[in-house]
Amino acid sequence: MNSLTKTKVIVFVLLILLILTTIILVVITNNNSHKNNNSKQTNVLPTGAGPAKSNSYDQTPQQTILQQQQTLVSQLIEKVPYAGLSFSLDYDFNDAKFILTLNSNNLVQANTEFDSFLKQNGIQSRSWFTNLETYTKPFTPAP
Repeated sequence: MNSLTKTKVIVFVLLILLILTTIILVVITNNNSHKNNNSKQTNVLPTGAGPAKSNSYDQTPQQTILQQQQTLVSQLIEKVPYAGLSFSLDYDFNDAKFILTLNSNNLVQANTEFDSFLKQNGIQSRSWFTNLETYTKPFTPAP
């Protein structure tokens, strides 16, 4: 066989291999797509008036209110440590809790000042806290 004939035979064999490879890939791809189509679940939309109900989690009004309250309380973390005239507020990141220290020399004033601070930050009640520890100690007046 001369060199030109050998080249033709090699090209012919490569062409046959390329065609076979393409056919195999097409068959494999079609089989995979049929498997995927068979495993998919079909969602049937209800007929009738109005949109179909989503599968998302629907909150009750009470849960929505609690979530809003927790959001406001958690925003206080950005404002601590905070020191008022009769109280201080800090956050313990290790234990995930707020630490409130009230001036034991004047608890009425300290409580009033802290409640006012909460209201300024949109928090209507201490009951919104799930993680508030309260301590008392005497404060020394600032010079």
